[in-house]
Amino acid sequence: MMNRTPTGTTGLNEAHLKDALQKALFEIAAYDRYDKILNRNVSIFTGITGMSLLYYHLYLHTGNKDYYEKSLSYFEQSFNLLNPQKVNFSFGATGVMWLLNYFKQHRAFDLDFEEYLAPFDEVVFNRLEEFSDDIDPIHGLLGFANYFLERDTPCAEKALHKILTFIDQCKTQEKGGIAWRNNTPDPETGSAYHINFGYAHGVLSVIYFLCRFIHKKINPTKSARLCRQALDYFLSHRDPAHITHFPSLIDETGRKHSYRIAYCYGDLGVACGLTNIGRLLNDRPLLQIARSTALNIAAFSLKMKENINDVGLCHGAGGNGYMFFQLYRHHKSEILKAAALNQYERLLALKKQESGIAGFMAMDYDAAQNISFLKADPGFLTGTAGIGLSIMSFLDRGKNSSWDKLLLLS
Repeated sequence: MMNRTPTGTTGLNEAHLKDALQKALFEIAAYDRYDKILNRNVSIFTGITGMSLLYYHLYLHTGNKDYYEKSLSYFEQSFNLLNPQKVNFSFGATGVMWLLNYFKQHRAFDLDFEEYLAPFDEVVFNRLEEFSDDIDPIHGLLGFANYFLERDTPCAEKALHKILTFIDQCKTQEKGGIAWRNNTPDPETGSAYHINFGYAHGVLSVIYFLCRFIHKKINPTKSARLCRQALDYFLSHRDPAHITHFPSLIDETGRKHSYRIAYCYGDLGVACGLTNIGRLLNDRPLLQIARSTALNIAAFSLKMKENINDVGLCHGAGGNGYMFFQLYRHHKSEILKAAALNQYERLLALKKQESGIAGFMAMDYDAAQNISFLKADPGFLTGTAGIGLSIMSFLDRGKNSSWDKLLLLS
C-alpha cells in the first residue's frame, strides 16, 4: 500500500488558509485536460455531469460567465452521451437528470426542462423493480429516491410510494428494531450479508430517506413507523465509551468493525446523518446525540498522529473539512471549526505541485492486485470536482451548498 502521509499540516492561520484554498480552487478551475481524462464517462459521481456541477458553482462563486459556459458545455456533453439502458443514479442517466432538475430549480439555463424530465420519470418508474432488493443510496434503489424527492409531480409521488414498499419488503427484524442487510461483500472485510452503519450505504441513509418521505407525505404513518424502528436499532449500538460511538459495520457473525473518519464510513458521516435526521424529526434528544458524536470525532481527528491520506469528498480531507464545517454551523462548537480547519490544512498538505490535477492525486484501490495507487481524478465523489465544491462552500460559509443533497447532507 502506498504511503501518502504528509510530514505535517501547513500551520496557516485562518485567513491565509482561505487564501491558499482560493488559489487551489482556481488551479482546479483552470486545469485544461479534463476531457481527455473523462473519456465519455457521463456519471455525476465520477464523470462529465459532476464537472458541469463544479463549473456552475464556480460561476455562482465568481460571477465569471466563462464558468457558466463551461458548465453548459459539459452538461450538453453528458446529455448527448446518455445511454437509456443505464438508468442508475451513480453512473447512469438518473444522475444526469438529477442535475437537469437541479438546474431547473436554480433557473440556471433557458431550457424546456419538463420536455426531458417528464418522460424520463415514467421510464425510471417502470424500471424500479429491477433494483427492489438493493437499497444502496449511491448505487441502488435509494438513488432513485434522491432523484424523485426533488421532483414535484404525480409520477414522482407514485415512484416514492413504490420505493417505500420495497424498503418495507426488504427490511430484516433485528434485536432492538429493524435494519437492512447488504447482500454484496464489504470491500474492507469481505463480509457478505452484513449490516452497514456507514452513511453512504447503510441503515442510517434509509432512515434519512424515511424522514424525507414523512415530510413529503409518502404514507407518513408507515414511513414514521419504519423510521422509528430503524432508529431504535441504530441507536441501540451506540457506545459513548468507545473511541468511535458507532460501528461502521456488523458482519454476519455479529462482530463489529470500525473504519476511518469519512463520509462513507464512520462517526463523521454518522454525525452528519443524525444531525439532518434530528432536524427533520425536530428531535432534540437525537440532536444532542448527533452533537456528542460530532464533538467526539472532532476531538479524535485533532489528536490523530497519522494524517488522512486521501483528498476527496467520500473518504478524504476535502469531504472531512466540509462535513466538520457544516457540523460547526449547526452545533456551534469551536472544536468542530478547529477540526474543519485542520482537515483543510491536511488537504493542502496533500497537494503536490506538478502532479495529478492542480496538484491533487486521489487514492484508488486495485482489488485484483490488492494494492492502493494514486491517480488524477476529476470526479465529484473522490476527485477535484468534489474538492472544488467543498472549498467553495467553506469559503462562502455554506452559501449555495445545496449540491450536497447528492450526499444526503442537507
